[in-house]
Amino acid sequence: MKNITFLIIITLISSLTTAKAQTAEGNKMVVYYPFEGVKSENEIAILDQEIKKMMNVSDSKTEYKAGKTNAQLQVWVTYPAVMLENEKFFSTVLLKQLLLQKGYKPLQPKEVRLPLDK
Repeated sequence: MKNITFLIIITLISSLTTAKAQTAEGNKMVVYYPFEGVKSENEIAILDQEIKKMMNVSDSKTEYKAGKTNAQLQVWVTYPAVMLENEKFFSTVLLKQLLLQKGYKPLQPKEVRLPLDK
């Protein structure tokens, strides 16, 4: 009986440490999101600050050339491999909504999964 209890405890501990390791590793991706309708660099700076506040966003950068109306967002996202049922997470839909609210015309985004750092 003691052996069975001991095995159950060891199994629970190992499964918990595995779950924590998976959460710590997480997943990484970068989202490239081109859009049109840029009028100034100030708009881009404000947009970039708002994106950096989004859930699971670790960094963002906007490629923009002065005098052009096209730009491209680069958003680096890190999120846990194991997510809770009601946990909020990053989505390109949120980026699209933000771009539309600002009066831009979002184009087709591209998501690229990044390898995990070992």
